[in-house]
Amino acid sequence: MTFWRDDRVVAQAQGVFDLLAMHRRTEPALVRVWLIGFDVEPRVLKRAWLSLIAKSRPWARVRNELDDQVGAMAVTWARHWEGSTAVREKLELLLYEALGVFFGTNEEISVQDLGAFAMAVIADEHERTGAQRQLSGGRL
Repeated sequence: MTFWRDDRVVAQAQGVFDLLAMHRRTEPALVRVWLIGFDVEPRVLKRAWLSLIAKSRPWARVRNELDDQVGAMAVTWARHWEGSTAVREKLELLLYEALGVFFGTNEEISVQDLGAFAMAVIADEHERTGAQRQLSGGRL
């Protein structure tokens, strides 16, 4: 019998205990606990992840690799957009900057890229609804 009524608390405690016994450092344990499905605060996870990266390789090389991975993630996520190619391209730039801010490869999100994405979405929607109006004889 334990003090906690939620079995997940005991499972997470056991998992963290086992991971700390294996690694002796909190960063790998935090990342692995998150990877197996337990909640880890995003700010704490980011700090642990970046710490692991910094300890494993020289920072300049890691920063370039991380930037490449952020770019690849942005491209992958943008592909899921069901709008036009122009919108996906603008979304890709916006995602690249937003993910870069999260992972520390960028310092801010460009207002111009945010505006360009919004304008592309609006234009895409106008084109789509205009085509629907033509098909329905001007009625929606």
